[in-house]
Amino acid sequence: MKEGKTYEDWESLMLNAYDNKKEVDDGKIVYGKVNDKTAILMRFDFDPAEMAQRLNDLEFMEKVAAVVEKREMFSLSALRPPE
Repeated sequence: MKEGKTYEDWESLMLNAYDNKKEVDDGKIVYGKVNDKTAILMRFDFDPAEMAQRLNDLEFMEKVAAVVEKREMFSLSALRPPE
């Protein structure tokens, strides 16, 4: 979080964006507080086209930039046991 911003500021922004509340309720988004400056969000059933559309939403990205110091995105995939 940026200086002066809290996890609760971030959580409110995240939950009130798009259909994120429903996706949390449906188990498609899991999130939490790591520490006073860091939150984590995991999204399941990821749609790359939808994510690209959200990242190009300049109005929302300005709101994010007001709360978030730095964002990092990762893709996780299942490991298959050796055969």
